[in-house]
Amino acid sequence: RERLFEMIQGRTAAGVWFERLVFYSIILSIVMAALGTVPKVSNDVNLEEGIFTIETLLVLFFTVEYAMRVVASPEEPSLQHIKNVPLRRAKYVMSFYALVDVCSIIPWYLARLQPQVDRYDEVFRLVRILRLLSLERHFPGISLFGSVLKRGSGDLAVAALVAGVTWMMFTGLLFITERYNELEDADMKMSERFADFPSSMPYTLILLSGDYPLVQFTMAGRFVNFFMIICAQGIVGIPTAITMAVFRAIVKEEAARKALEARNASYWGRSARLGMHHGGLAVANLGALPLGASP
Repeated sequence: RERLFEMIQGRTAAGVWFERLVFYSIILSIVMAALGTVPKVSNDVNLEEGIFTIETLLVLFFTVEYAMRVVASPEEPSLQHIKNVPLRRAKYVMSFYALVDVCSIIPWYLARLQPQVDRYDEVFRLVRILRLLSLERHFPGISLFGSVLKRGSGDLAVAALVAGVTWMMFTGLLFITERYNELEDADMKMSERFADFPSSMPYTLILLSGDYPLVQFTMAGRFVNFFMIICAQGIVGIPTAITMAVFRAIVKEEAARKALEARNASYWGRSARLGMHHGGLAVANLGALPLGASP
């Protein structure tokens, strides 16, 4: 079980190849799921059979991978506080990535065991896109994004509050300037879009995002929109700048941590070699002493 865990984690030569195989299998699975939704492909019998064969092999491989992870799960460092081995496995089975693995392979088995669900085949295929989340094991992107949001939550909350206040303010202004505007834009009168405060909110939010699908404003509305465009730059740009600053800081810290680990490993490796060298010299000196002499 320990050797299996080491291999699954990519800590052995075979484990490195296994990780690569899992990675490329996930990518291939997503490509097959996407191709299965193309009418020209799904209507071609030969192509459909080829995709089905590849998906069958991939599902079997992912099933074996899932079983291997369940078997080796008691060796997970995060589960060592649980003394009971079956409870460790149960804890792993209910973990996020284990559930992702199950949700990505179950649709295939359901389609085989229950033929009446064939009409939902496209939906089941798209559910397999959940396998993309499994890439987190190989490239920690989602967890890194979560760390960014957690560390920058204070600044992002302030930016969100400012954005909310700005949204409400401009919603009120556009309601005042456009509620009697009888000009049509996209087959609908502007007065109908901005008839009341709640109906004005979604349109104002779209405009604040920098997108302008509506242009038939009154002169007063255009004046309001001039300032909205300026504010929109800050509403979109400030959270982006905060996120990027925190992201850059976390990446630098991670690089520094890995560099420190590498230096420590190099130091202890040199220390171990020097210790063996001095130990060998001591043994040699003891062997050179006259018989009966004390060191």
